[in-house]
Amino acid sequence: PELEKNGWTGASPSRLKVIYDTNMQMAYAQGKYRQQKLITHIYPYWKYTQIQRPTKRHNHSLLHGKVFRHDDPIWDLIYPPSGFGCKCSVTPIKDGTNAEEGTKYLRQLRRSKDFTLHPAYTWKVDTSKYVKDLRNQLDKMLNTKPTFFEKAFENEELLRKISEKYKEQTKEDLGHHYIAELLGFTAKPKVLDKSEIDELNLLDYYITYRGLNGIKAQEFYDQFKYGDYFSGRGIFGSGTYVAIDDIDATRPFTNQKEVMKILYPKNANIINYKDLDRDFNKREDEMMVIAYKKLGYEPYEDKIIWRKLMDDESNLSGKERDELEYRYENISSEVFKEFDKIRRDAYFLNDIGDYAILNGYDAIFVEDRKYLVIMNRSKCIVQKENVELPPVEFSEKKIVNMPADLSRRLGRVWGRIALYNDVNPSDVVRMTSKIASIQKFEDLPEEVQKWVVVAEENIGEDND
Repeated sequence: PELEKNGWTGASPSRLKVIYDTNMQMAYAQGKYRQQKLITHIYPYWKYTQIQRPTKRHNHSLLHGKVFRHDDPIWDLIYPPSGFGCKCSVTPIKDGTNAEEGTKYLRQLRRSKDFTLHPAYTWKVDTSKYVKDLRNQLDKMLNTKPTFFEKAFENEELLRKISEKYKEQTKEDLGHHYIAELLGFTAKPKVLDKSEIDELNLLDYYITYRGLNGIKAQEFYDQFKYGDYFSGRGIFGSGTYVAIDDIDATRPFTNQKEVMKILYPKNANIINYKDLDRDFNKREDEMMVIAYKKLGYEPYEDKIIWRKLMDDESNLSGKERDELEYRYENISSEVFKEFDKIRRDAYFLNDIGDYAILNGYDAIFVEDRKYLVIMNRSKCIVQKENVELPPVEFSEKKIVNMPADLSRRLGRVWGRIALYNDVNPSDVVRMTSKIASIQKFEDLPEEVQKWVVVAEENIGEDND
């Protein structure tokens, strides 16, 4: 009676149930969309799934199993439920191997009557503000970084050389040496006597210590001070690993009586490992913006055009709509191809250490391990005289770091784990902190043991 009083007639109970269920699904979908957007740095791709049933829609069936980037405008149209009674779903995934451009489907789907509801688009109430904020955030993200990252991708010859050097790794050159050299990171440090060190304002520096094993330890100390610089290997990136403040923390890494003392300026371009991990997960977004800029487009210009099509469709003439659709499809296609090329050329960015160097960071601060990974030697002030370790029995010192031999073994292949295994580079990075205190290879998680063995089989024998 109440429905009839308000003008609703002829609706069956089953029809009312469909409407009610769909409204509930719409509310649920908008919440789910927000949640999925929050984890796109981990799961940047979305997979569309249609349940198999006799009443399935034809155009929804065409999308079954399709994978698109989370920010592809096609989701504004197809994010489920996109019609009454629609039971399709979206699953966030990491692997973008089978990702497609939504462009080639949009023209057909927009003219279809199978997509009448748009929960994802409904949530974006003020689209112009969304695009403006997105662009401002991206510009801020890129402009606050050193320029070498973008410069490398704009210069195809430079990118080619970096890729080639990475493929030609030797025991001295781990592949990123070429980048470090271009940035001046391999320049010799300042070497001072102890008396000169004592006159410095030590509050301006991290006081660090470096210990090495073997009869050639002193030779390596001297090379760091006066010779050519080639960084070491490690799971937190390739560089020179030094303990901050605590000289005893070098004990698991040395069998010598003396260690090297290094002062590192606190005002250097140092990034916390956790912040680096966060940025590392956004590298594909950075490469996408670079693809737009290389082609002369505004970042996400095609998506701005798509928003205009969705917002102003009723006010556009047929000619205007066709022109905008044509421009949208061209930009999307060009950018996707350029992005794919950049991503393939920059496979070396699967190593978080290479990513840090390319962004111009001098060192990585591993807070929970209390050490620095130094990549820019030129910033170092090294004490000429080595420092004698206090007479403490090794067995009395609790080992909190990974032993040198295991660290070296993992460090040798860590940056290439994702290259030879079916694993996301971000998952490798997240595993780093979890295994940093493990003492034996056999105590590592089984999946990590497998990663390492597979990578070693592909890389070959280590001749260090």
